[in-house]
Amino acid sequence: MCERAKITPAAAPRAASDATHLAALAAASFGLGHRVADTVRCGEFRESVVRTTTGCVVTYPAGRSALLTLVTVSPGEDLEALHEEARAVARRAGTVVDRRGGGVGATAVAEAHGPLAVRTPMATLPAQLRRPSRPTWRRPPI
Repeated sequence: MCERAKITPAAAPRAASDATHLAALAAASFGLGHRVADTVRCGEFRESVVRTTTGCVVTYPAGRSALLTLVTVSPGEDLEALHEEARAVARRAGTVVDRRGGGVGATAVAEAHGPLAVRTPMATLPAQLRRPSRPTWRRPPI
């Protein structure tokens, strides 16, 4: 933990399962933010910030297939100073990760996203799990 800024790397103080869950949530949040930025076409997506009453969680891209997630533990944190330093760290880490060929099990983010597929709930279920059109039982007479 960095005493000057009271910042904790996302995986440091948590159990392994918590770190895994936080990594998945951070990736989902980052992906959603990236998608919104692509949709509104207001420039390149830079980071995902989730503010809470006791701090915030900030996720930055680190190369093509990694993310850097930081958890701040003070609500009055100077986010501009954090962004400056964290972006530089993410750039350096991303260079190293990209040179090594990506992260474990990571999939590189595509440059441009196509439109989302239109799906209906029943179309995604296998045929054997769908309900039959007629009820299979009848209520007994009273």
